[in-house]
Amino acid sequence: MSALPVLSERTLLVSAAHLEGVYAEVRQAIARELLLRRLIERMYESLDAREIARHSLEELARFLDVDRAVFARILEEEDLVESIHQFCKPGVPPAQPRYRLSDYAPLVETARRIGVLALHDVEAHPLAQPVLAQYRALSVRSILYAPIFHGDRLQAVLWFTMVNRTRTWSMEEIELIRAVSYQVGLALRHAELYQQARQLEARYRSIFENAIVGIYQSTPQGRILAANPALARMLGYDSVEELLQVDIERDLYVDVSERRRNMEILHRRGRLDGVEFALRRRDGGLIFVQEYAREVTDPEGNVLYYEGLLIDVTERHRLQQQLLHAQRLESVGTLAAGIAHNFNNLLTVILGYTSLLLARLRPEDPARQSLQAIEGAAQRAAELTSQLLLFSRPSTAPPALVNVNDVVERIVRLLRGSFDTSIDIWTELAPDVRAVRINPMHLEQALINLCVNARDAMPEGGQLTLRTKNVVLSPDHPRVRAGEVLVGEYVVVEVSDTGVGIAPEQIPRIFDPFYTTKEVGKGTGLGLAVVYGVVKNAGGFIDVESRPGQGTTFALYLPAASEAFVPEVSAEPARPLLLLVDDEPAVRRVATLILTRHGYDVLLASDGVEALEIYRERRGEIALVILDVTMPRMGGFTCYEQLVEMNPEVKVVLCSGYSLEDLEARFPRHPHVRFVQKPYRVEELLQAVRSLLDEPSPPGG
Repeated sequence: MSALPVLSERTLLVSAAHLEGVYAEVRQAIARELLLRRLIERMYESLDAREIARHSLEELARFLDVDRAVFARILEEEDLVESIHQFCKPGVPPAQPRYRLSDYAPLVETARRIGVLALHDVEAHPLAQPVLAQYRALSVRSILYAPIFHGDRLQAVLWFTMVNRTRTWSMEEIELIRAVSYQVGLALRHAELYQQARQLEARYRSIFENAIVGIYQSTPQGRILAANPALARMLGYDSVEELLQVDIERDLYVDVSERRRNMEILHRRGRLDGVEFALRRRDGGLIFVQEYAREVTDPEGNVLYYEGLLIDVTERHRLQQQLLHAQRLESVGTLAAGIAHNFNNLLTVILGYTSLLLARLRPEDPARQSLQAIEGAAQRAAELTSQLLLFSRPSTAPPALVNVNDVVERIVRLLRGSFDTSIDIWTELAPDVRAVRINPMHLEQALINLCVNARDAMPEGGQLTLRTKNVVLSPDHPRVRAGEVLVGEYVVVEVSDTGVGIAPEQIPRIFDPFYTTKEVGKGTGLGLAVVYGVVKNAGGFIDVESRPGQGTTFALYLPAASEAFVPEVSAEPARPLLLLVDDEPAVRRVATLILTRHGYDVLLASDGVEALEIYRERRGEIALVILDVTMPRMGGFTCYEQLVEMNPEVKVVLCSGYSLEDLEARFPRHPHVRFVQKPYRVEELLQAVRSLLDEPSPPGG
């Protein structure tokens, strides 16, 4: 057996040093591996790009023991390298915050190609020569660049520098930087995707939470899985959580068959496109909605849930109903206007001859009572025709100074002739009531609406009372404190009945358009809405007092006008020559009898053409023309225009079965023109004639 070799002390020392070097390399490798793992874990914990850049840069700078480290983003389209984060040892100045990318083009291209670019000494490296001045300005001697890519696009760069000393970058360090920069690129992309997802989620969450339409997901069994706040508000629930507890079919649908119909459409087509139906709010009120929805299914076609949106179209539905109602009223108005002319001509003849016959009879004549009954019936027929036109054609006339007592008295005369005798109509009118500025036709319509409602509330009969009075509202009045009206003087018109009354919970809604407590087909729901609009437009308000079974009082508060109402005073008739133009022979006959009995001489014409011929011949004698508006060959307005051409100061009384408001667009605005609506009573026609003839004529007129 050979003897073992004897190792010298020097050999043992060399071997120990070698082993120590190996151990050191192993420790360094382990340290690099641990650093890389720690950095990767931290990167994916953060999901914040700036935090990833800062932490990775600082860890690497300390591990590599460099003087300065920079993380910068690259904006190629702006030719910009912008520092995001820097690490510097104490006493080492920071790098510039921005660089022009094109100044470092050779370095960038080389780094892009080989991945990591290490310059051991910038003074000797050819790639550093174009920017050597910049390096020297920052005392850079050694530098290591690590590009970070997003796909093929250069997104950022890590660089590490030694100041005032060179350094040979080892392959292990270069590979560590390469690995870290690659992981940083992945982490930045992951963070970017995460932020995009968060932004997208926030955007859709904002749309979901802040949408003005209701959005939901629901099960086929009728449970709501998710809903947005708009849907909860739409359906009257305090929160989404409260809405999620409801049963769709039981709690929301007014008509269960509509829910089942919608489900059938969903199963057949897979979607709903704008289906409209009614839903019940939590407070019991109804809303009309338009629904868009679709099925969401699994790969086997099984329904997982429904999702969709609901649009509140209640206001549109109301407007549609209001439009239909307005169209129906317009049709009635068109029909009424079409027959009004001929119908009122007949009434004119009846009233005219009745007046003439009554004037000839002695007070004790037994025929007088019959003639008075005929006259009263004709007058009521004329008033009914006028009311029909009033209802069907809204007034466009401007407000006027009105004595409300006169309006009430006219309405009472009409109602006593049309209401059942089981209803007693009373008035309590203040003799000193102030004037108000309002459209009189609108006020009449409002009061008639209230009286009709009162009649309907007393099916077995009762008492209807209309009152007027003056009041003063002080600053302490609730309506004034609420800012609804101003302090001052008001005229109150009350309409009271002894009928069935109104339930307290219904009073807040009675002025809503289309809200009615009457049976279907017996009320439009617009009557009180019209009353409210008339009073509101006049600057007033309405108080309602009602007790079920004891009756109701509506009090209309109208601002008193500053000026007083002065009734017109009729002058005594003169005896001039009048030209009467009307296409109806009966109207011409009765009007001639009326006028001649009251001291006028009358010339007759059957249309506008004949009237112009007569006026040309006898213009100097004719003091006034009574002109029908609707005639064959030439109507009244055309005839009037040609009369004015002959004599700008011609005095004309225009007559028509249409109301003045219906004719307003063409009616001449001239002080020498009056209007009398057919069927005219004797007093109305005579007053119009006298008021014109009493006006002074210009010299030579």
